Amino acid sequence: MYKFLSKRKQDESPVKEIRTHQVKVMLNDDELRFLDDVRGGLNRAEVMRYMLQNKMPAPIPELNVIAWTELSRASANLNQLTHHLNAGGAFEVEQVKATLERFRAALIGAAK
Repeated sequence: MYKFLSKRKQDESPVKEIRTHQVKVMLNDDELRFLDDVRGGLNRAEVMRYMLQNKMPAPIPELNVIAWTELSRASANLNQLTHHLNAGGAFEVEQVKATLERFRAALIGAAK
């Protein structure tokens, strides 16, 4: 079975793996809604190729998205603190400790 590659990787692919065939599919409203519900952030063509292979990627659970957002915020704060310290700015040890504690808590998923 051929491996399906994204358009970016097709140029690097052996000739047998390059997609050369196009298929037009007509869907009714319910089928299109189902496809859109299943696809998440992928485009419709990618989802249909995954379905053909019976290898749909696992969706990212909502909890992980929330944790990622919190971690991003904490890492941005840590990055700002690091930039401030590298620029020779004054700092208080307690402020640094508090920022690091919040960052660690975000890493393990505990709210502080």
